[in-house]
Amino acid sequence: MGKPEIFLEKSKNNSFRAYDIPLMMKSLKQDALRGIIDLSEDDLQWFRTYSFALQQLELNAGGRSPNFNESDWGGTIEDFGKVKSMVDEMERVGVVTNVGWTAGGNSLFNAPNPGMSFFNIPAPARYRQHVYCLIDAHLDKLYNRG
Repeated sequence: MGKPEIFLEKSKNNSFRAYDIPLMMKSLKQDALRGIIDLSEDDLQWFRTYSFALQQLELNAGGRSPNFNESDWGGTIEDFGKVKSMVDEMERVGVVTNVGWTAGGNSLFNAPNPGMSFFNIPAPARYRQHVYCLIDAHLDKLYNRG
């Protein structure tokens, strides 16, 4: 068995969206129960982080993602360090520009309400492909662990 079909099919025509991530995660959990992949909570947190990235693109395009409040995304991300790492990497390769962070709660990186990340997406198609590549690479890692 290979990668979840929902990602493969929708990524081919650029229609994979943030709201597809929970469906994909359900498929991953089923594959983990069948012993096809080793799926950790860390992996699931990464997929929530990719969902955040897609939500940002959808917000940038003027749409709204279900269950997402742009002023407080701390409830959707358990590991703010993953968001920070991903956004820093995206800034380094030029996928996002003008990155800014606001603090919330007690500290920027370990708060229950970590604040927000702001950035510009100069080329939405490039950004989408970058996020798809991150997801695809993570799926490759899961399905090739053996």
